[in-house]
Amino acid sequence: MNCDNMEITKTKLELENNLFDDTHYPIYRETNNYILKENLLEILTNDLLEYIKTCPLNTEMRVGYIIYSKLLLGSSKMNNIFNIFIQKHNPNIRIQSLWTVCETNTSSIQIDNQTKIVEVDKIKIKIIVKPNDKDLSIKKLADIILNQTRKHTKKANEYLKKL
Repeated sequence: MNCDNMEITKTKLELENNLFDDTHYPIYRETNNYILKENLLEILTNDLLEYIKTCPLNTEMRVGYIIYSKLLLGSSKMNNIFNIFIQKHNPNIRIQSLWTVCETNTSSIQIDNQTKIVEVDKIKIKIIVKPNDKDLSIKKLADIILNQTRKHTKKANEYLKKL
């Protein structure tokens, strides 16, 4: 990696750290209940959309969550999936999010009338909610779909090498 690329990467990291700095998130919406990973995005989406209804969204809004679940994907992938999930329900907004596992423990949890021992992640989620620029949104969604197609289909990759 040359020095220019290292400098760009360093600048991007600094910008992301400033966007999601703790000073922007003085209060977190916290739940003490374990959330099954298959319900996580639906529960967060519903809560966030209800919360947004109570606040006018003229520029941007920041919301922090502390939840207990299991995080299997990295922050970047969760950000993309969560943004698409939100836009599916409300195309007038878009989000950026940073997902951080604060700690991991094992715990006995009641699931489907059975007590199970599971690994539980304490996850801190920092979310920036913005009005949606639909042209930018379409471009980003197209990029995500093209990248997924390129990764999962070798024959399609032949056509997409230059992208």
